Amino acid sequence: MSDLSKFSNNELVKLYCETENILYFNALFHKNTDIVYWQALQMFKGYPLAEVYASEVHSNVFVKVFFNMCNGKINNFNSWLAVILKNTALDLIAKLKREQVFKTTYATSLNNLDSIPDLNFTQCEDLFNGNYTIDMVLAYLKIDLDVLFKDAIAQLSSEDIRICATLFYIKHLPYKSIVIETGFSRRKVVSLLQNSRRNLTKLLRTKIIETCRQTH
Repeated sequence: MSDLSKFSNNELVKLYCETENILYFNALFHKNTDIVYWQALQMFKGYPLAEVYASEVHSNVFVKVFFNMCNGKINNFNSWLAVILKNTALDLIAKLKREQVFKTTYATSLNNLDSIPDLNFTQCEDLFNGNYTIDMVLAYLKIDLDVLFKDAIAQLSSEDIRICATLFYIKHLPYKSIVIETGFSRRKVVSLLQNSRRNLTKLLRTKIIETCRQTH
């Protein structure tokens, strides 16, 4: 097959939808992968895990493109892609706010609180209904954040994920330092931290609920 880089985005969409030849989608992906990632990264500017979130949005965008680009006529692929990118990023931002992402940058240590808050809840699951910040929950249950992270990281599925999560969440190393420390590629570090973030959120929530049930 001849060089596909000469085709425009709209032409590649048309060719793929007509033939279902995956080479046309691959060419579309390679033409747009960098710009999607960097635009996503700009939307998460200032977030401690910006590269991880941008990588997650990047992956989700192209999944949506793959499954939806042949569902109707696309007059301007670039504009259509921009809308998908924006909506996907905004969905993740909203999700992060709901989850109250467990990251030491945002969690106030017990020593920094003037007093132990008096939380009013019926079930331990109510601690995550949005009425309380994570630092209030940790202080109320007298949970040490570093210990909580270490216990959760120990339960992660692979050694590589545990190594990167420890360097990032416990030792607070930046991406570049993690790449140097582990010898992993930057792409692998981003992927492993993305994986660890999803799993740590679940593990930490479970651990906090367990602690709550044991003490209340």
